[in-house]
Amino acid sequence: MSEEIIDLDMNDNDPQDLVELTEEMSLLQEIRDDMYKMIPALRAAIARDSSFEAMDTRLKKLEAERSSFSQWKMAADIHKFRVRMLHTSMPKDLKESINEEITKILDNQGFKKFGEVGEPFNELHHRVVDMKDDQGSDLFVDQVVSPGLTWMKKVVLKADVVVSQRRKSK
Repeated sequence: MSEEIIDLDMNDNDPQDLVELTEEMSLLQEIRDDMYKMIPALRAAIARDSSFEAMDTRLKKLEAERSSFSQWKMAADIHKFRVRMLHTSMPKDLKESINEEITKILDNQGFKKFGEVGEPFNELHHRVVDMKDDQGSDLFVDQVVSPGLTWMKKVVLKADVVVSQRRKSK
């Protein structure tokens, strides 16, 4: 997966954009602090499921090197954890509880999930993991494998999707 952040509407020569960027960075610092507060609870939850050893190692690394990780990367890692967690053998009520908490924190900080079946494929927003038909000029999302994540019109994490030439209804 590419680590690049795609800025959809930033103009470096516009002073207003620079003011907004400064405000965004301040907000991102708050977001990062909130997310780091979640790490001990997430580690305790995943300790119950051996399939999460790799994620536990990642969370330990985040704790140890917290100042070197960008807020977007941290949000993307937490979002990826949520997606993986939903496909494990954890008890359903525990998964729902953790998912609700992660969703609430990300939503409150302005991060939004995206990716819907039937929407046109956009290489700036989607990463193709499989293709149902031969490549054509008009591709649509046939299945969302993992939703993407945006923050203030910036794609933080592309949605992993299966694409098709036929538009599938939601």
